[in-house]
Amino acid sequence: MQDISVSFRIAVNANKEKIIEILKEYKSCLTLLEEKWFCICGNNMQINYNEDYDKELSIVDEDGFLYYENNIDFYPKDDTIMLENQVQLAKEILQKFTNYGIASEIIAEFENLL
Repeated sequence: MQDISVSFRIAVNANKEKIIEILKEYKSCLTLLEEKWFCICGNNMQINYNEDYDKELSIVDEDGFLYYENNIDFYPKDDTIMLENQVQLAKEILQKFTNYGIASEIIAEFENLL
């Protein structure tokens, strides 16, 4: 059993449609399960609008990620998903957003491994 939670969150300063577009380009295996839930790389994934979203604070505040427009939560579908897989997935997704010039931040117990 792993000592670190392999669930993670990515705060993203973009709207839901743009997030889905980028993730579909990244992984064609992205599938819609129900209204807010998706499946990607062995994870259930949910995109939630951040009620604290503030365009200006997301840019100027030291902890701007707290004010990004959306949060994406990744929950492994079963216990076969290993920490290394999640670290790699988080890095790759973060890089995709960076390539599009979209601010994003990973929030996870394994942040020190990124």
